[in-house]
Amino acid sequence: MSANNTLSFYTLTVCVGKNVSLTVHSPDYSRHLLVGTLGLTLPDASLTNTGFQMQIVSHQLELEWPGHGQLVIVHSTDVNIASHHRYDITWKAFRSKELRDIFHLEGAHWYGAAQVKRQEWPIEKWRMPLTPFIAGDSMKDSRYGGVQERYFLSSRGIAIFISPKVPLWVAINEKGDRLLKLVSKFQSPFRRASTDHEPLCLQYSIFQTTDVLATHQLVTGIMIDCPADIPDEQMFRQPVWSTWAVYKRNITQATVMAFAMEIQKHGFEAAQLEIDDDWTPAYGDMRFDSAKFPDAKSMVAELHRLGFRVTVWVHPFASIRSNALGSGDFWVSSPLTRGFTTWWNGIGKCLDVTNPSAIRWFQNSLRSLVNDVGVTSFKFDAGELSWLPHGFTTHTELVTPNDFTRAYAEMCFNVDRNLRALEVRVGVRTQHLPVFVRLMDKESRWDSDNGLATLIPHVLTFGLLGYPFALPDMVGGNAYHGLPDRELYVRWLEANALMPAIQLSIPPWHYDNEVVEITRKMLQLRQRYVDLIVQLARDATQSGSPIIRPLWWLAPNDEVAQNIDNEFLLGDGLLVAPVVARGATSRHVYFPPGRSPFYIVILNF
Repeated sequence: MSANNTLSFYTLTVCVGKNVSLTVHSPDYSRHLLVGTLGLTLPDASLTNTGFQMQIVSHQLELEWPGHGQLVIVHSTDVNIASHHRYDITWKAFRSKELRDIFHLEGAHWYGAAQVKRQEWPIEKWRMPLTPFIAGDSMKDSRYGGVQERYFLSSRGIAIFISPKVPLWVAINEKGDRLLKLVSKFQSPFRRASTDHEPLCLQYSIFQTTDVLATHQLVTGIMIDCPADIPDEQMFRQPVWSTWAVYKRNITQATVMAFAMEIQKHGFEAAQLEIDDDWTPAYGDMRFDSAKFPDAKSMVAELHRLGFRVTVWVHPFASIRSNALGSGDFWVSSPLTRGFTTWWNGIGKCLDVTNPSAIRWFQNSLRSLVNDVGVTSFKFDAGELSWLPHGFTTHTELVTPNDFTRAYAEMCFNVDRNLRALEVRVGVRTQHLPVFVRLMDKESRWDSDNGLATLIPHVLTFGLLGYPFALPDMVGGNAYHGLPDRELYVRWLEANALMPAIQLSIPPWHYDNEVVEITRKMLQLRQRYVDLIVQLARDATQSGSPIIRPLWWLAPNDEVAQNIDNEFLLGDGLLVAPVVARGATSRHVYFPPGRSPFYIVILNF
């Protein structure tokens, strides 16, 4: 170590002062690729009375504050790729109740992290306060959403990947400070497991290669599982039709049949017809409400005869009016609320997905709908931790809160693991599941507050996090305030046409014949490329590559391509540039340098 307490370690330099400064350099040391300050909660290492020690043993750098903490950095590389470096960083705190490292975001564009309500691209545009990095409902609190990975990817060929066991809090550009803050602390909702007697830990890996694409491919090959298969192929090939946006809870056997007949009358096909909210007598009772659906079995049979598969909306909640609450000890507990929680449809309890008996009861209830009524599959809602009661406890102790969301998604998949015509809306370390993952409910608006402007960034983010089978929410949004603007609906349809799946609810015939014709043209356009979409889905099971790709996939060092949020690539050969600005009838299209793909500009309205 030099006199000024600076040490070189492969492509790292570590400078020890009040804190530990870490810099990742390019292999020739001509550029700083990542700059961070580590150990902000540990004693000043420059003071002699701390007893601070630092040494290199083989491929391992060790720093120790006796009695306070220890930092170990282990280097590894691929002997065949000189530019590949991996640094596994492990902090241990012996006294402090918090470990904190920060990294500077400036000088690069950043991707990954999570689905959020204001899904700006790249993510250094966010302003996210220090928040638990757990699967939440971003619609509820604008924090990190239910599809997430502890993965932060830099356009400079750097990635940071945090261990799933860390009680992780993350801030991104909080108050415009251009910092990524990583904090480990056991504070609600994180609780130390009863069997965990280890020191507080902050563990993550830094990956370095030549550019953003090479780094992403390296990280996904090591840290993220590929899907085991693809979902039901029909869901790629035909639209999913839903009752939700058009009818909300006002559904009956008559309205469902009328909806199906209208779809057929206008010449549209369907992968399936999804019966959404309020088909049960009480939330949690998995049977059709006989007052609204007097003969559900014959209805489903008639829909099958018309060519519709039938799915129904399902969630893990049981209302206080339901018979389900008395079915068994199947629910998440809480000494503070007696297990009751508030979700978007009232007060109830949430299924304990760590309880094998609860899982069997839930899955058997759904299989009865398949066997006795003829239902094909299910739209699974919720699964986020936001909806659990305060002070919750589960049948099996959770190592980390996100284990609940992971278990929920796996339970849902196991209901329909053969056909795989289901959808879920959460994903935490469940990239291996061959299911469509639905984007959060979209608002019927243009802007980046969960409107049309977030559609492409959301799907791009899903792909980078390892969820290539993104199911965009309903064309036009959820219509919470009446029929969406006609122009918005058409532009949404165009932007969605070449994504992995398309979901319709607001019928185009609620506008006029021109919108009906535009819808037909967009679905015809989709048919021209749907074989490519399916092939890309199959490729994802081997390579992990997304179906929908950012422009920098073709030009990883091009800064303009790194920043584009309103174009995307379908595979490597098709550039899609829809018009997503209100009132626009044309747009500029950016072609990334290098190999130019065949391109589409959708301008039908």
